[in-house]
Amino acid sequence: MISSRTWGVALLLTLIAGRSAIGDLWREDFMSDPFTRGWRVQGDPSHFSWQQGAGRLAVTWDSRRPNAFFHLPLPTILTRSDAFRFRFQLVLDDVATESPESTFQLAIGLMGRARAFEASSYRGAGIHPTWGVRNLVEFTYFPASSSIAPTFSAVAVATNNTRWATLDLFPLELETGATYDIEVRHDASTSRVSLRALRNGAFFTEGSMTLSPGFGDFRLDTFSITSYSGDHQPANYGGHLLAHGSVDEVEFEFPSPPQPALALQGTSHAPRITLATVPGWNPILERHDGSTGWAAVPVEAETALGQWAFTDPTPPTNAALYRVRLERP
Repeated sequence: MISSRTWGVALLLTLIAGRSAIGDLWREDFMSDPFTRGWRVQGDPSHFSWQQGAGRLAVTWDSRRPNAFFHLPLPTILTRSDAFRFRFQLVLDDVATESPESTFQLAIGLMGRARAFEASSYRGAGIHPTWGVRNLVEFTYFPASSSIAPTFSAVAVATNNTRWATLDLFPLELETGATYDIEVRHDASTSRVSLRALRNGAFFTEGSMTLSPGFGDFRLDTFSITSYSGDHQPANYGGHLLAHGSVDEVEFEFPSPPQPALALQGTSHAPRITLATVPGWNPILERHDGSTGWAAVPVEAETALGQWAFTDPTPPTNAALYRVRLERP
């Protein structure tokens, strides 16, 4: 972050949502209030309860109710070109399906929150132009029914919803009262997604799958403990889940943001902000004039000699704050 006063215009230059080859490791043990560290709830908050004394998060997965997410936004956007992993401890107190013939999943993992939070997003719809989910890499568990065995899964869904990849490991029952340590990992160099689980500290299962070249890509910006609605399931596959349990010892690792040099040039009538280009990202110049909040400046970046450059054509007359936001194309 650079703060500078030049030609009567105050500039605060900040780079947001980048990456580098060095990994960030985040951990959450729920020993103190998670909301003070950026955790949020989207949907009905009664699905989630921080248990201060136990140092864990109590969760209700109920597919009869609307989507609910206990989530933490990431400071970056992950794609197939990034190596990342997440793990957590899971204990179920009870789990039941609506009937012996049907089932549904509980889920924990990474998602693109913009689509996930839309009213038209339904996990059980599968591949569907209107209801289908997008941008997911998550762990799911399906209790047994007459149609399937109990199943541990790692699931990846591309940005266009028409490409899914699923690793199913079965028959594997998630027993109530047992502590499961579950990890999902994405290896960018091999396009492999792997799933590994321990039960009460001992090896339980593992497996992997390869994302095909035709799979496409995903955009992941949020870690979420999710209770999905079961609405809009195909008629022959509809089922519902009710489960109670707790999540603890969350951990995720991902490439950390880059910090390219930022510089201020130009005049008070046309301030110019420059920074080194970051391959795989699009830069957006934003301005804060002290009254309207942050807003994008309608100007394209010039690219030359490995640098992006923005010139604000209509700067405020007194002072302004500027920042550069990076987005995936």
